[in-house]
Amino acid sequence: MANASQYLAFATFVYVGFIRRIPRELDESARVDGAGPFTTFRRVIFPLLRPPTASLVVILALWAWNDFLNPLLILGPSSGYTITSGMYRAIGQYTTDWEQVFAFLWLSSVPMLVLYVFMQRLFISGLSEGGVKG
Repeated sequence: MANASQYLAFATFVYVGFIRRIPRELDESARVDGAGPFTTFRRVIFPLLRPPTASLVVILALWAWNDFLNPLLILGPSSGYTITSGMYRAIGQYTTDWEQVFAFLWLSSVPMLVLYVFMQRLFISGLSEGGVKG
């Protein structure tokens, strides 16, 4: 939760930019069909937010996963390790345990690769939405 304040601004920026591109006619047609504001958001706007949500999930998960300084400061030297702080502790001043470093590298990359594979279609469509002017 310590990262929420850092990531909220970026998420707001992405969502506002995407929602501004949604035509007003969709809201008006839902209102004409008798939908209220909540129903309009739930059935019209929210399904359109899948691509930017997938992009945000991948990007923000990667940012949180690769965070080094916050876990190092919050957990302290004796409380526990995250993967990034564990890699830092495996590299010593005079010796380096390369087997442990590469094990940490493998463990740190696999979850993000799996997340990207499952979200790839929506992630790519979310990134390409802002590339077309029209």
